Amino acid sequence: MTVYDPSWSRHQPSRTATPSVSPHDDRPRIGFLPFLAFLFVSGFLWTSQTSLRATVQDNQPELEALRQQLAATEAEVEALRSSVGAQSQDVMAMKLGEVYRTPGVVDLGGTGAQILGHGFAVTGLALEPIAGGHLLEGRLINLQAVRHQELVFGVALGHQKTEFTLADLEPGQSLPFSLFFDDTEMAMPRFARFDYRESIIWHRASEPADD
Repeated sequence: MTVYDPSWSRHQPSRTATPSVSPHDDRPRIGFLPFLAFLFVSGFLWTSQTSLRATVQDNQPELEALRQQLAATEAEVEALRSSVGAQSQDVMAMKLGEVYRTPGVVDLGGTGAQILGHGFAVTGLALEPIAGGHLLEGRLINLQAVRHQELVFGVALGHQKTEFTLADLEPGQSLPFSLFFDDTEMAMPRFARFDYRESIIWHRASEPADD
């Protein structure tokens, strides 16, 4: 028989059931604020990407125009690079002819007579490209009071060198010459050099002399 004792129930501590938690429970727990921040960042990135794509599309014509300008600039730079060799030769010839006054260096684009030294000058110079090379034409002037026979002049144009001969050049007279340079790769130079080689000089009609 069980006897109910009211005093016993009054002095016993109350018991409340608590859920048991396993020490090995590692399930992820995502809080509300981190999740909200994730949504905000995702939305911001998507909006930025969309805006950047729209900006690129709007600027596409300008970008294409810039590409064309760069391509044209590269072509100009390449053309300038290919002409550096010829320009450097022209600058060197100009220094020889103008700074150091080297006789025989002439400007192919110049007008009028140009002094060669040794009592000679040239005029009417013209350089033209033709099939297989270049053609240089002009007139040689005898500034002396003597007559020259079998007159030989050497001419240098870029890396090419040749010579021409005039049979008989009277005092104060001029004769034409024509020279062919077979270098098809040669750029159009501005300067050339003439060098007097040799001739038979007649001081008087009956007394020729070698020079």
